[in-house]
Amino acid sequence: RIQREQPDLVREVADLVHARGPMTATDLEAAFSHVDRGTKEHWGWNWSAVKRSVEYLFWAGEITSAGRDSSFRRRYASPDAVLPGAVLRMPTPTPAEAHRELVQIAARALGVATLPDLADYFRMPPAATRTAVHGLLGRAPGHGRQQRVAFAVAQRRRVDLVTLGRAHPALGRQHHG
Repeated sequence: RIQREQPDLVREVADLVHARGPMTATDLEAAFSHVDRGTKEHWGWNWSAVKRSVEYLFWAGEITSAGRDSSFRRRYASPDAVLPGAVLRMPTPTPAEAHRELVQIAARALGVATLPDLADYFRMPPAATRTAVHGLLGRAPGHGRQQRVAFAVAQRRRVDLVTLGRAHPALGRQHHG
């Protein structure tokens, strides 16, 4: 919404972060002190237009995080100031490729997981996670008798997928996923 309502401010915030290097939202607020900070109607998240701009740029991937300061405030920076050139030159993955990679990372981290566990790890949509799992299994998504999918993670980047049916001898009980 901020991009539609105040595109000039968003561009100015991006330009300043790119020019100055790592900056917190507090630093940006000081640099843009002429911009109305809005009202503090509630105790919660009362983000100013500057804070909404920097968070939009972070969400869009135009800027990234260079870590946090001692007060745990995110330090925003240009990707080329933080990431190695080889990473920046890599092609952007398709959404399907990205979901498969995120599912593999989640599987390695969790070891054994249900589909909802895998989706929740990176807050991915369940349908995209299911499609990624089926892609990793080498078959089209469907609504067969599959109740749960467990991931047994092997060495390196390879992920072994094991489908558990209604009754699995090792578990000794019925599953009604």
